[in-house]
Amino acid sequence: MDHWGSLQSLNRKQQADKRRKVEIRALYTKRRKSLIHNNNAKNEYDFPKLSKTQLEKFKNNIRNEYQRKRIINFVISTILFSVILFTILYILYKGHI
Repeated sequence: MDHWGSLQSLNRKQQADKRRKVEIRALYTKRRKSLIHNNNAKNEYDFPKLSKTQLEKFKNNIRNEYQRKRIINFVISTILFSVILFTILYILYKGHI
């Protein structure tokens, strides 16, 4: 039996793994450098600065809107549940008569 073929394939696999690791390391280093050097760039989103009172008003508006949506969802869910419940009870009651 000749084991040189399996040793050569093992050697090729190891060389391919080394090349792949070098490529991944180079890509990682390139990305890291680009992130460090582009850190000085202006942010894509430029949000306005709000005073404390404006910020509180904004937060209260969001809270009120959220509370309103929760109440509307609760009412719709309750109505839908009661319609389904009464429909099932009606079908069951009508079946016994």
